[in-house]
Amino acid sequence: MKIRCQRLIFADEEFLQSVVFAIGKIHGFEPLRNWFTAIYEVLLGASQGPRFGGFIALYGVDETITLIDQALSTEH
Repeated sequence: MKIRCQRLIFADEEFLQSVVFAIGKIHGFEPLRNWFTAIYEVLLGASQGPRFGGFIALYGVDETITLIDQALSTEH
């Protein structure tokens, strides 16, 4: 995901939302709600959250990538 995200030109939160949606679809999350639940649980510690495209737009693309990297590298 990180490599693909860095190569994209980010336009707005709707575009970012569609990218996150497409990544979940490509990786076989069915229903896609499970993909977003996984994102929220890993990054925010909750099963629900804001529209993720809006979160990325507000928080920043690079900052979100760093947040994902940190969350995935944390030992549980």
